Amino acid sequence: MEKNRITSFQLFALMLLFQMGTSLVVNLGMRAGRDAWISILLGMGYGLLLFGVFAFLYRLFPGMLPTVYTQILFGKYLGWVVGVVFIVFFVYQTGRDLRDGGALMLSTALKQTPLIVVNGLMIMSVAYVIHKGIEVLARTAIIFAVVVILIGSFSSILLILSGVIEMERIFPILGRGIGPVLETFYRQSYAFPFSEIICFSMLLPYLGNAKTGVKAGYIAILVSGIILSYTSMINVAVLGVDMVQRSPLPLMTTISKASISDFIQRNDILIVMTLIIDDFFKVGIYFYVALIGTADLFKIAYRKLIYPMALLVLLISLVVAKSLPEHLEEGAEILYRIDPFFFVVIPLILYIAGWIYKWRTASKKKAASSGGQLQSSAEPHGAEGAEAKQPEDTQGSDANQAQGTQGSDANQAQGTQGSDAGQPQGAQGSDAKQAQGTKGSDAGQQEDTQGAEAEQPEDTQDAQLAGSKRGSGKDQAVPDPGSEAEPTRGKTSED
Repeated sequence: MEKNRITSFQLFALMLLFQMGTSLVVNLGMRAGRDAWISILLGMGYGLLLFGVFAFLYRLFPGMLPTVYTQILFGKYLGWVVGVVFIVFFVYQTGRDLRDGGALMLSTALKQTPLIVVNGLMIMSVAYVIHKGIEVLARTAIIFAVVVILIGSFSSILLILSGVIEMERIFPILGRGIGPVLETFYRQSYAFPFSEIICFSMLLPYLGNAKTGVKAGYIAILVSGIILSYTSMINVAVLGVDMVQRSPLPLMTTISKASISDFIQRNDILIVMTLIIDDFFKVGIYFYVALIGTADLFKIAYRKLIYPMALLVLLISLVVAKSLPEHLEEGAEILYRIDPFFFVVIPLILYIAGWIYKWRTASKKKAASSGGQLQSSAEPHGAEGAEAKQPEDTQGSDANQAQGTQGSDANQAQGTQGSDAGQPQGAQGSDAKQAQGTKGSDAGQQEDTQGAEAEQPEDTQDAQLAGSKRGSGKDQAVPDPGSEAEPTRGKTSED
């Protein structure tokens, strides 16, 4: 896949030119008569719905081509087959649109030129631009979209100033009921040209900004639908229903009616320019998506396929029909019998499969997150139990230790007292000097200590006194008797 990216405005220009294509100049939706503009608006509504399906799939699989996520949704082999079917459809549509443009050019401007020359020049021009990349095609689309809009605006002004528009010809609205409108909708308007935007599902992964790009796609469908509906209404208002139904290119006849004081005439050349521009981009987009789809499925660089596939498309455009009436008749049959499989059945199946995939993915994530929460919630309970158990054990051991320490200290103290009680008697009889020396040293030590305390400031003595009182309170922790027992035991052993 290319690393180039297209902007939202470039996508808008591409979709606008693609949908106008050859549909701008033909008698679109004229099965409904003067209500053709209503059937076109209904077709626009279906185009918005269909684009929403592929926008949903694009958000579900960002950065993936349809040839990739069909293999995820349907499996490797079935998804690959679906991708191949779409590629064949895109190649065939490229050849048909190339034939449309060439046949219309021969019937309007280049009547003596062989069809192979017109189609060959068109496909070679498309191949050259495609070889430069999608970004070049998108930038070119912006320029020519402005040109087409200016031509349309100028043509509308000419028709208004010429005074050939008679709006009463479009009335009464729904004079024959809603039946012809609905019949035109499901036989033609829903598919041509709005459902053909399925090929843009191959271009959505190239968007630089996904959110604004999808919005630009919706706006492009709305604008193109309004333009086509307006064009159909103007054709009926200028020519009447009967003439529009009989004319293969009613817009060209309509523009030829515009004349201002015999000064501005023969404006149909503007429609020929519009036809060439729109058909170029429609063929170019179909050709590009067929290339990148084939390159993705068969793992080949798409630039290696450009010129061989261009020759294949040229061959298809020459052999698809022998004449323009046969070509149009064959196109109507394909539009009614084959295109619904690509425009209705497969998108519906993809949409359902996408929702199932989304639901299963969300369920797996939810199960994984709930499992992680259960594990994390189990760890604190175990930790709390261990901590709760540990303090109890610690308290019990501390209590036993304290009791044992107190008991040992009490026994030690009693033994010490007994030994101390017996010791003076023995000491007075046998070791009088030693006791006197000890007393003397103790007395001296006390005198030194008193002297040192006397030398300290009074405030320090007060602070020490307050600290000793606080330390001797009830809230003070019981000191370890072992710290006093050690010197006693040492002193006894010395004695």
